Amino acid sequence: MRTPLCQRLGIEVPIIQAPMGGAVGPTLAAAVSSAGGLGMLVPWRADLDTVRPQIRETRESEAGRLSFRGVRRRTTRVSA
Repeated sequence: MRTPLCQRLGIEVPIIQAPMGGAVGPTLAAAVSSAGGLGMLVPWRADLDTVRPQIRETRESEAGRLSFRGVRRRTTRVSA
């Protein structure tokens, strides 16, 4: 089923995996993408040493379209 959303995102079916805050990983993102949808890798609050292997594993899975959503930690200084 091709829709304008599919055409815009370059996917085969209008299925987008929800970014579930670190509850999923490369395996699910690759499976959704391989099925024609948009798989998402969202390593919430993960450091670069954790994120790099996840991205590498996802890319090596030969999946289709993938999205990566990173969240940067923000540090706020408070004067006492």
